[in-house]
Order: sequence, then C-alpha cells, then structure tokens
Amino acid sequence: MIHDQPAAPDMPAGSVTDDMEQALIVADLLVQGGGHIDPQVFAQRLLQWEDSMRARGSPDLPGPSTTLVLEQVIASTGKTSPPTVPPCMTPVGIATTIDGDTDHDAKHIYESCRVTHNTLPGFQDAALVAAALNYGIEGYDTHQSLKAALRSVPSMHIPAAWSPKANVAARAQAALDLVQEHDTDGDDGRLGGHVRNRRPAA
Repeated sequence: MIHDQPAAPDMPAGSVTDDMEQALIVADLLVQGGGHIDPQVFAQRLLQWEDSMRARGSPDLPGPSTTLVLEQVIASTGKTSPPTVPPCMTPVGIATTIDGDTDHDAKHIYESCRVTHNTLPGFQDAALVAAALNYGIEGYDTHQSLKAALRSVPSMHIPAAWSPKANVAARAQAALDLVQEHDTDGDDGRLGGHVRNRRPAA
C-alpha cells in the first residue's frame, strides 16, 4: 500500500491504474486505425471505459484529470486540458516516427490528444512526451531525446485552443538547461532502447 499518495491513497503497489487502462485504449485504437485515432471514437471509448469501471464497482478509480475530461466530453465543450499528461502518449510515441515533417508529426499526435489535451500547452505537453519517447526508441540517450523533442515540438502547429498557461516547451528547455548545468557524471541513460527493434515497419 502507498498511504501518502493523494490521488488514490492505499492503492496496492503495482495496481493497474486508470492511466494505464487509457494507454491500452489508445494502443488498441492505433492498431485498429493503422496508426491513426479518430477523436470521436476515442471519446466514446473513454465514456464506455468509465461505465465499465463503475460496473466493476470502482466509481472513484478515475483520477481528477480523467473525470474532468469525461465531463467535458459529455458536455461537448471540446476544450480540455488536464494538468498532467497521461501515459496514453506512450503508445503514440512508439507508433509515430518523428521524421522532421512537422505537419505530419503534429497531425498524428494531435489525433491522440485532441480529446484530452485540446489547448496549445496541453498539446505541447503531450507532443514532448511522445517525441522524446520516439527519439529514445531510435537510440538517443535521455538528454539527446529531450533536446530533439524540444527542437521538433515548437514548430508543430495544430488548431488547439489558446491558453494563458506557461509555454511548456520553454519551461521544459529551462529545466533541461538546469539539469545539464549540474550534470557531472555525463551518464544520461537510455530511453526505450529495449523496444527499439520491436516496432513494426511503417
């Protein structure tokens, strides 16, 4: 049990969370759509998923960000931006090759986060996770992956809603600069190298 974790206190360690179930939904939709996600289908799957969790007797399992998203989908506002990026970006980063065609890259990532992150900061948040993971799979180390993602994401343009929140790419760059300033061992590690050879050819 993890007693001091505020979102789900006393949840057994290693439990399958709502974030993990969302990631599996996204992975399934990517497979079904040949690498593409229909936002309306995604929204419907999220609502069906919430119903299934309630049927399992877990009405409190969705986290606050997830609950906010589902309520806004029901209300059809189309402007959602949870404060954190869900792990559903993991299958997107595995399935989408960031190849320098920013319009193409942005379209693929936006398809997967439009329902849950339809603001500019929300999109940048999701895109940085997906891009950094993808570069890690290609063999970049941690800092190289983050640097490459920070070069790619700011040039991606999508029709997301404006938000007064801070520029995510700028904040991430500042954080990376701070880490590099204090990195004395030079060991950045690897991101996703163990799945590099498991992704099927496009």
